Amino acid sequence: MKGIHPELLKALEDPRVGGAIDTISVERYHAQGKAGELPEKTELLEGFVFNIMPKSALHSNIIRRVVAIFGKLLSKDFVLSQESPLTIAAVDSEPEPDIMVCRANENDFWEKHPTTADLVVEIAVSSVNLDRYKAHLYATAGVKEYWIVLADERKLEIHTEPQNGKYMQSRIVTGFVASTAVPAIEFELAAILPPPALKP
Repeated sequence: MKGIHPELLKALEDPRVGGAIDTISVERYHAQGKAGELPEKTELLEGFVFNIMPKSALHSNIIRRVVAIFGKLLSKDFVLSQESPLTIAAVDSEPEPDIMVCRANENDFWEKHPTTADLVVEIAVSSVNLDRYKAHLYATAGVKEYWIVLADERKLEIHTEPQNGKYMQSRIVTGFVASTAVPAIEFELAAILPPPALKP
């Protein structure tokens, strides 16, 4: 598969991601979606259409907790989305981040999806290779900050400073979390994770 990002190749080899079923452009992806020619739950990654995996209870509960915390902290200057498309036409991609925060107004998105974001969060329970690959896509889209919640390890990967399809800075957080892209977002990582006594 010449020209395919190496992390996407790893993801394609992982049976848990659901498998690529086609290779198309963003425009064709939208057209096929409108025509009902695609499965209901898919996302487009560099021309490959992936079936979105069913969410585990752990994955779903972490999303609920993050959304609840963000909802209390964010001002009306931001739009908070859950499992909604982010269009990255330059690389024929339209991932659906678990959580996305955009400095925008909801009225901006009646006719188009966001094309960038201030913060994107993915919950990595069984898809860490795919989520790490997506850093390339989010950096390409100019997403200011990208988080990967490593549920099994009780850690948070934070990627910042997007440049030329890469994040120039990355760090691991295990305690207090503070966003640089959205300063209002501050909380303890434990607030979104199961009690330590419960193994994911």
